[in-house]
Amino acid sequence: MGSSQIEKAILLPSREIDGSTPRPTHVLLGGDFTRIGGSDQAHLAFLQTGSSVPIDSTAPAVSPLPNAILRKATTIASGKVPLLVRWGATDPSGVCSYALQTSVNGGSFGGIPLATKMATSRAISLAPSANTHLYQVRATDCVGNASTFKPGMSTRLTAFQDGNAAIHYAGGWTRGNAPLAFGNTIHTTTHKGASATLTFTGRQVAYVATRRANRGTAHVYIDGKLVANVNLHNGTQMHRRIVFAHSWPTDGSHTIKIVCAGTAGHATVDVDAFLTIR
Repeated sequence: MGSSQIEKAILLPSREIDGSTPRPTHVLLGGDFTRIGGSDQAHLAFLQTGSSVPIDSTAPAVSPLPNAILRKATTIASGKVPLLVRWGATDPSGVCSYALQTSVNGGSFGGIPLATKMATSRAISLAPSANTHLYQVRATDCVGNASTFKPGMSTRLTAFQDGNAAIHYAGGWTRGNAPLAFGNTIHTTTHKGASATLTFTGRQVAYVATRRANRGTAHVYIDGKLVANVNLHNGTQMHRRIVFAHSWPTDGSHTIKIVCAGTAGHATVDVDAFLTIR
């Protein structure tokens, strides 16, 4: 066709990308086809446009890989810890859907429903245990190319209750019954400088405490460095609260230390538990 020839519209069968979005039913000859690809684009191969027709036959690149993270400002309920699995993908044609699966202790994978086909996160709840969970994601682009399922790092959630021998207390702490606490007991202190220290191996850690009117500020140190001043003071009682969370790219040996700031008028700081992921 010459460049001066009038472009003609050709009626093509209506198709769907994902079962819900119809494709355009007309294509102009001589146009700039820039979003053509996938197995369901073969019907366009016969078009003589006078220029090349880019074909997208590449699956989306899944990154970041799925990762379950501990969530600050959440509450442990019925013995289960709230986590958030997050992931992503990129593709020149755009990403139009995801599928998420999980496996426990190397068993078969099962699907996890998502709020929407484009969701890049999923809230879950796990009970701390010796179980290892693995999450994997498949991404499909907007012309039908799908990646294989891509797994992230495995997840083993561990709880160190306040009475765990791995926690070292210094400076004057008292352990007492607390029916609404994660493990039914907590350690409390009002002494400025009193500390609770845990050394662990993992890539995530969280501090679980109580928020209420008589609570004060807790200094949080990670590997010897002050990283947060956590205000536990709150007019409404909140038990089993994840008040601090920190992460690293990979597993390693780390230390978390909680230090009582001695807040005037409401100095109490408590340790309900520590959580780790490796």
